[in-house]
Amino acid sequence: MTIFRGILFLSLSIVSLAAVTPGFNYGSAKVRGVNLGGWLVLEPWITPSIFDNTGDSRIIDEYTFGQYQDHAKALSTLQAHWDSWITESDFQAIAAAGHVD
Repeated sequence: MTIFRGILFLSLSIVSLAAVTPGFNYGSAKVRGVNLGGWLVLEPWITPSIFDNTGDSRIIDEYTFGQYQDHAKALSTLQAHWDSWITESDFQAIAAAGHVD
């Protein structure tokens, strides 16, 4: 009986997924957005100074930054970045420009 219920559930799930219609007209409506790259995940091509200033060629991304950088130095560097890269005033400017509903 348990196997039958599992198969029935799976079958109903597939039927439900097939009936989903997107709420956005993909392919014909313009998509507008704001990129906050480098805010939540560091990327060396966006913030090269964070990575270049380590003096350690093993540090190539956020993971290796945390792995190989001195803990206190990493924490102070990241805290300074998080405090200044994207601020509340940036969100206010984005909203004022009409990019947030």
